[in-house]
Amino acid sequence: MANCILAFPNIADPVKATLAGGSWVSTLPLTSLQDEVLGTLARSTNANIANTLFDITFDKARLVKVFGLIAHNISTSGQYRLRAFPDAASRTALTGAIYDSGLTDVWTAIYESLVLEWEDVSFWDGKPSAESLASLNPSLIFVLASNTLAQYWRFEIQDAANPAGYVEAGKLVMAAQWQPTYNMQYGASLGTKDRSEVEESIGGTTYATRRSIKRVAKFKIAALSEAEAMAKAFDIKRVAGNTSELLFVWDPDNAAQLQRMSFLGRITDSDPVAIPTPDWWETTFEIEERV
Repeated sequence: MANCILAFPNIADPVKATLAGGSWVSTLPLTSLQDEVLGTLARSTNANIANTLFDITFDKARLVKVFGLIAHNISTSGQYRLRAFPDAASRTALTGAIYDSGLTDVWTAIYESLVLEWEDVSFWDGKPSAESLASLNPSLIFVLASNTLAQYWRFEIQDAANPAGYVEAGKLVMAAQWQPTYNMQYGASLGTKDRSEVEESIGGTTYATRRSIKRVAKFKIAALSEAEAMAKAFDIKRVAGNTSELLFVWDPDNAAQLQRMSFLGRITDSDPVAIPTPDWWETTFEIEERV
């Protein structure tokens, strides 16, 4: 198990990043990926590969370690490729990439055969069925193989067989990371928060107003040096507050559970950093998913 990751801040915002390329519906433009509201979608005009790619150009070379495309509709056969280039000309020519993820499946095996019946459509490849995708709050989240400092990026989606006939997504995230020296302490939890309202009539019939269910992670990080506690834990809490988004990754090495146990969220606790023993600091986090 690898140490957890907090990726913050998101530098793919409209101040630092310009998005261009592909072909997108005029009322659901590519810039929707930079909107604060996840429900404001960017949608390609069709699923042709040439129309589902886009370029990211930062205002200057910036460090990226974690990438996220949140609330997407990429199908079980979809693939992606992320590349970084030293300059705009290299990006246009697609030569000299300084980072290249290679063509990678968006959906990997998320089920083990032992927990499925052999008749289940996911039994053989472990991938979610097309029917179950929506219930997973689909997010493409991955950790780059190396820290990459670059200004010019290209992200490609290859999903020509998408049954919707287009590709859409709600949010683009690119960020550096804090991966603590020592991992979350035992007792860390990953739960859910159901925002639905349930009322019961006099006769005992229940009526529900269904709302989205959010994931919530709660954990303590301890044995921090003063430098790490202040420059990482304290500064993230101070700058992010309870409104700014961050990407939380429980275990970047766990490919099967990465999409379940990673999400875009916000800090909902106000716990301080503390020094319970000489020279060692600690703090707790509660992170609630954005939907």
